[in-house]
Amino acid sequence: PAKIKIFMWLMVNNAIWTKDNLLKRKWKGNPECYFYNCPESIPHLFFQCSVAKSVWAVTAMCFGAKTIPRNLEQCWKWCEKWLPFGRKYHMCGIAAICWQSGKHETKHCFEKVIIKNTIEIIYHVCALMKYWAVLYSEADKKQLEDGVNTMLQIANRILKRQKKDADKTRLL
Repeated sequence: PAKIKIFMWLMVNNAIWTKDNLLKRKWKGNPECYFYNCPESIPHLFFQCSVAKSVWAVTAMCFGAKTIPRNLEQCWKWCEKWLPFGRKYHMCGIAAICWQSGKHETKHCFEKVIIKNTIEIIYHVCALMKYWAVLYSEADKKQLEDGVNTMLQIANRILKRQKKDADKTRLL
């Protein structure tokens, strides 16, 4: 969708209104991230914040990556390294992850909504990617949907493990 393309263009051009960019426009607010005690910037918000790291870590598990990206430039190289045959899906995946991470931050900032588990962001990412899959040819659509289903399976396994660990903790 056009709004996602514009969002990605703004991100590539360091023009998203993160707190560091607002400060450049004489904004007088707190420059720190809501979740982490450091200045909010595009790399921080979408890749380095604990929430973003968690989302990228789940994504990394989906295709066996041993690292996670720390900024957008590194993200393209990271996708190329860990998903070399999926080049046509890189933009879809990166856009979905960054868009949903940004929406989460915005909801927290303006509506004081706190996400209970970052797996929720993964579910939203998967929903977006499934929705966008219709834009691909039938074979590519199937491959993208298979990737999304893998991501959902891993997210569900992580969520079950977290619940099991929480139950054990309550018993102690």
